[in-house]
Amino acid sequence: METQAGRLSMDPAWDEFSAICRQDFVGCEFQEALLKVCDGNEDIAWAVYFHCRGDAIAWTRRSVPALGGKTPASLIEAGRGDEVRACLWSMPC
Repeated sequence: METQAGRLSMDPAWDEFSAICRQDFVGCEFQEALLKVCDGNEDIAWAVYFHCRGDAIAWTRRSVPALGGKTPASLIEAGRGDEVRACLWSMPC
C-alpha cells in the first residue's frame, strides 16, 4: 500500500512507535534541518531524533553497519527509507 512520498507503509506498530517518538521531537531545536535531511519523512525524523537526540543529523550521514555500510541519508535520498525505518525500529531504546 502506497502512502505519502511514495513510501511503502510499515507495520501499524511502526506508526505507533513513530507517534511515541514524535512526542520527543517537539523539543528538537533543529526540526527543519532534520526534516530536510530526512527528505520530509516526518516519521523517520521523529525516530532519528528519539534515538540520537543532538547527534541526529550526524547519524544520518554516518556509515551504519546495519544498513550495509550505507548512510541513512543516502538511502532516504534513493527512496529506500523503509530500510532506515527498519533499522531505527530495531535499535534499542
